[in-house]
Amino acid sequence: MRDGPQNVVIADNHFVGDAPASQALRPQTDSYVVIGNRYNFQCRATINPIALAGRQTIVCPDILEDVMVTYAPSGVQSMLTGYQAATLGQIGFLRITAGGTGYTQAAITRGCPDLC
Repeated sequence: MRDGPQNVVIADNHFVGDAPASQALRPQTDSYVVIGNRYNFQCRATINPIALAGRQTIVCPDILEDVMVTYAPSGVQSMLTGYQAATLGQIGFLRITAGGTGYTQAAITRGCPDLC
């Protein structure tokens, strides 16, 4: 999904492959719903937090709707999707929120998936 499509539903897919599940989907949008997807026929992945940008962060593939945490000695301070982690500190897309004609400036919202 590119350039901020809205109200996208990603449901009941079976992603299969040798690459990590994080490469199955790259949503460049801020409004999508993930329901009932599986990667290599597993419905739940085990993901433990890692240090990322100074916080204990769970980085989960964009296709998953839930994960299991089995080890978090410092707790979980942040959750990001794989796409968010890969583009951390970058602008994924821009959504004009106050369009019009003859204007000299516009209000923009930095776009990123739901877990920003």
